Amino acid sequence: FATKAIATVRELAEKTMAHNISLIEVAILEKLNILLGKENLITDLRVNPETLELKVSTGNEIDFSVDRLSAGERQILAVATLWGLSSVAGHPLPLVIDTPLGRLDSEHRKRLVENYFPNASAQVIILSTDEEIVEELHQLLEESISLEYIIEYNDETSSSAIRPGYFVGASNGS
Repeated sequence: FATKAIATVRELAEKTMAHNISLIEVAILEKLNILLGKENLITDLRVNPETLELKVSTGNEIDFSVDRLSAGERQILAVATLWGLSSVAGHPLPLVIDTPLGRLDSEHRKRLVENYFPNASAQVIILSTDEEIVEELHQLLEESISLEYIIEYNDETSSSAIRPGYFVGASNGS
């Protein structure tokens, strides 16, 4: 009976994994298309249930490694993966994002700001540089912002100070 029970549990685990992987694949692809803004660029996405490696397909190529994507596309895929996993889990967790726009062009920056940041979670902390979230992007985020702070490093004291505000409108910002 123990052998049969173990086999049944393994079979259930495999079916559960296959079902959940399928949900995750659909969610990541949906979020990826929202963030890329190019629905035909990546037409399918597969997660290997054993290694959790992602493979993507386009209209021309099937199951190629994400390593072949540009650095910006890989960054968008990473964000879409987090967003997809969170949506499938149904439990949005607080999210801290450090310099999220660094490798992205202006179009993808705008898509992240408009579509991801306001919907990523109930609590999102974005750590950015003064050149990332410029005035135009800041305006798009304004209604979703609760608090803003600037962390300033002081060479003389070798320490940082925190003050309310953001770079926009400051002497070193846009």
